[in-house]
Amino acid sequence: MVFDAAINLLGEFGFFRVVLPFLLIFALFYAVLLKTGILGQAEQARVRTIASIIAFVAAFLVIAYTPVVDALATLIPQASFLLVIAMLFLMLLAFIVPKWEDKIGKSKLYWGAAAVILFVIFLAMVGVSVGDQVPILGTFAKLMMGQIPLELTTETINLLIAFAVIIGVPLFVMAMVAFSGRKKFTGIEMKPKS
Repeated sequence: MVFDAAINLLGEFGFFRVVLPFLLIFALFYAVLLKTGILGQAEQARVRTIASIIAFVAAFLVIAYTPVVDALATLIPQASFLLVIAMLFLMLLAFIVPKWEDKIGKSKLYWGAAAVILFVIFLAMVGVSVGDQVPILGTFAKLMMGQIPLELTTETINLLIAFAVIIGVPLFVMAMVAFSGRKKFTGIEMKPKS
């Protein structure tokens, strides 16, 4: 009960809608400015001071724009939930498949597929948080959640088939040409005459 009252008090104070997003934006800007080295070497005190001033101003500008704060208030809990789900999946994978890092870790295909899936989920979460302010993301989010029925007309199916043929056939030919010459040359075997 006391904890709920404390959380409500912080919420009324604006801690979750102003202070935490401000700190997050400040930390992200500051880290990016120092990591990229745009302003110079991060070890110099002058560079750290300038980076903190720029991050401070950028964080205030972001917080001053209310739609961004609303989007952050919706997006951050969803992104945190996505991270929790990813961690639970990795823990489950570690229990079920022993030494899964050795099997999957070297394959770029698995990591690429996982990155694409996470990116699509992230775009859907951003679409939910921004809603109709960014129409394409809002529509994508509604499509991903099943709120928009996916109706494929005959014209759409024909267009998808034509697109797959036009793009797929040249890609298939290029892949066959690229992977056909991968046999390793082991050298010439020389046998003495008998």
